[in-house]
Amino acid sequence: TDDAAFRREIGALLHLRGAGGHPNVCGLREHFEGDGAAGAGGDYCLVLDLVSGGEMFDHLIGSGPYSEADAARLMREGARVL
Repeated sequence: TDDAAFRREIGALLHLRGAGGHPNVCGLREHFEGDGAAGAGGDYCLVLDLVSGGEMFDHLIGSGPYSEADAARLMREGARVL
């Protein structure tokens, strides 16, 4: 990703954090920029919430596909984030 797009994403996460966060979005706790990070290929370090519970793919393999009702509920939860 390019620097401008990355900074836009960080700005969105910071805005969300300032508004109290959202239960369905991994929160950004802190961010750091290494030497030369501002457009010169430097490093970024992001500190995010711990997300436990495993991968959705692993859950699908173990439990089978979601029902239509469960899929609809998950889509509503995702849409509320937007």
